[in-house]
Amino acid sequence: MSKIPESSLKAILERSGNRCEVDGCNRLDWRGLQCAHIRHRKMGGRKGEAEDIINDPRNIAYICCYHHDLIDGRVYHPYEKPKVIAQLKETINWDEWALEARAKGIMVRIC
Repeated sequence: MSKIPESSLKAILERSGNRCEVDGCNRLDWRGLQCAHIRHRKMGGRKGEAEDIINDPRNIAYICCYHHDLIDGRVYHPYEKPKVIAQLKETINWDEWALEARAKGIMVRIC
């Protein structure tokens, strides 16, 4: 799996203002901010056929390490996780991305 393309990264950084995209987050994390795929990169297919879809800026949030760990399941918080994911999906226009991905034959559950 390749890295996030420069064009996507530029759009993500511009949208986020170089801050965690979770509403109200003011965490200063020594590990910095990270790009987090909402629909995981594993969906890229055997030869990365869906890589352009996966790396679309509307599927990637720019967030602090705590929130990245939360949405990836490395931090357990059953009440916060669904709220954070729902807010991020709205912020990054994920539902529009998911509809386009489904139209291209990618299985995406729209919550």
